[in-house]
Amino acid sequence: MLILFLTNTGGISYSQQNPESNSRIINRLIDDGIIEVKNKLILLGNEKLCTILYDKLNPEAEYIARRMQNELQGFKVLLGTLDDSVEIVVELSDELIKVKYPGTETDNILGTKRVKREVTVRFNTSIKEKRNTVDAYKVSFSKTQKGVFDADKLASVEDNQFYFSRAVVPDESSTSKVLLPAIMIGFSAAAIILFFTIRSK
Repeated sequence: MLILFLTNTGGISYSQQNPESNSRIINRLIDDGIIEVKNKLILLGNEKLCTILYDKLNPEAEYIARRMQNELQGFKVLLGTLDDSVEIVVELSDELIKVKYPGTETDNILGTKRVKREVTVRFNTSIKEKRNTVDAYKVSFSKTQKGVFDADKLASVEDNQFYFSRAVVPDESSTSKVLLPAIMIGFSAAAIILFFTIRSK
């Protein structure tokens, strides 16, 4: 019973914490992918004018491009513009931001429902000194962060402003719905039997 109590207490303690939002995870993953791009631009010279080109019809591509521009502090960066004054071209492709909820689980005796979460960010970067240059430095980035959060915190996890920060939470399997109550009843029955057995002795 003590083990069950400690396990359950841990579950309660975790559930009281505010989970990290999908947008914050997305931003952190994008920033991880920008590190190598930034290092290359430093070598080429941060005094040079560069531009970031991306698919303007893709909201995910624009989000990544704007995040990259914001993170390149100290550089002269244009966004989606190419003219004769540009010395370095940073071109994004295969951009993807995806949030997925693979399933749900119930993690303690009180029946706290938790949602499994996977956040993926992917993009390729080509860095050239002038767009018509054949030689390019290429960076491929793809990273997924997995975790869980309490189902009742879904509204604070998602950002309604960006569709790619949301996903559909699947229904809990019928097995899980039946299994947890059965386990709870079993433990209760065992505790009652143990109590009366000890008293009778």
